[in-house]
Amino acid sequence: SGEQLSQSGYRDKDWMIATVPGTTLVSYWNDGAVPDPNYGDNQLQISDSFFCADFWYRDEFPISAQGPGRRLWLGFDGINWKADVYFNGAHLGRIDGAFTRASFDITALARAGGTNALAVLVHRPDIPGTVREKTADETGTNGGALGEDNPTFHATAGWDWIPSIRGRDIGIWSDVYLTATGPVVIENPFVSAKLPLPDTESVDVTVEVALRNTESRPVKGVLSGRFGDVHFEQGVEVPAAASTVVRLDASS
Repeated sequence: SGEQLSQSGYRDKDWMIATVPGTTLVSYWNDGAVPDPNYGDNQLQISDSFFCADFWYRDEFPISAQGPGRRLWLGFDGINWKADVYFNGAHLGRIDGAFTRASFDITALARAGGTNALAVLVHRPDIPGTVREKTADETGTNGGALGEDNPTFHATAGWDWIPSIRGRDIGIWSDVYLTATGPVVIENPFVSAKLPLPDTESVDVTVEVALRNTESRPVKGVLSGRFGDVHFEQGVEVPAAASTVVRLDASS
C-alpha cells in the first residue's frame, strides 16, 4: 500500500531508477531496458504492454528544521495522467489531470533532521487506445480514444507527425519540490499588460495573486513586489483559514 511504501527503510533495491522530471518511457530508456525511440524503427521494439499498468515512484530524503511559524509544502508541477500521493505513511491526496499542479501541507508530518519517505502512485489513462504507426504512404487519422481521458498529452495517441508514443507520456513529467513559507502563502500570481496603443511609451500592468491564510486567526500584512524600476505594495488582511485575491495596478 501507499502507506507502507511511504515509510522510510522500505526495501526498494530491486526497483528501477526513475527519471524525474520525465516519463516512464524515459525511465525505461535511461535504465537501458529499451532502445532510443527517436532513431530508426526502434519504437517498434518497445511493447505498449510495458505500460499497461499503474506505476509506483518512491524516494527518501532529509528535511532540515524550519523556524517557528514556518510551514512546509510538497509541490508537484505535473503528473500524467493522475496520481495518489503518500508521505511518511499518510495519504496526502490525489492529483487529477496531466496539467494539474498540487501543493500539500506536510508541516505536521515532516521529520526535521530525519529521513522522510515519499511514494506516488501514477495512474495510466483509462482509455489509452491502440498503437498506430505512421508511414510515408499513410499517416492515418489524428488523435483517438485517448481524447476521452483529456486533459492529457492527447497527441501521444498518434498524430500526422508522430506515431503512438509508448506509454502515452505517463509519469512525473514536471518538477517535484519542497518550499517553506510563513502563515500566508502567495499562490497563482498572474501578470497582464495593456499598451495604450498607438502610444508605446508606457504600459499599464495588473498584478493579481491569491493569498491563502493557514492560520486560525486573521493575518495582516503588506503585499509588495517589483518589476524593473517599478515598485508596488498594498496593505492586506486575510481572514482566518481562508483565501483572498489581491489585484494591484501599476504603470511603467
